[in-house]
Amino acid sequence: MIGHIGFANPFRQTVLEVHTFDVWGNTKDGYEVNDEFRAGKIVINKKFDDVEPEDVIKALKKKEFLRKTAKNSKYCCDFEGNGWFITYEGQAAPGYPVFRVVNTTESHMY
Repeated sequence: MIGHIGFANPFRQTVLEVHTFDVWGNTKDGYEVNDEFRAGKIVINKKFDDVEPEDVIKALKKKEFLRKTAKNSKYCCDFEGNGWFITYEGQAAPGYPVFRVVNTTESHMY
């Protein structure tokens, strides 16, 4: 079987670039993203159209962008055309911008 050496098929992988933020604001007045920074990449072994928000959170935990003990229910993933905008929705800071993940999978870019 040529091509099968235990690697995932690259056409069934989604590569997402992870961005973090410099955030201004507070819970009372709301939050505003002041600046955005590239922080790394995550890979999900699904086609982009099949990726669910839970897959994104799981991949962020796997690459240690989020603690493994973080509760998935505390994060909200809003789809934005080519990725997700992720906010923290816990009681301490509801609506706090945490990440933007952007699809950089080559097959999706054509």
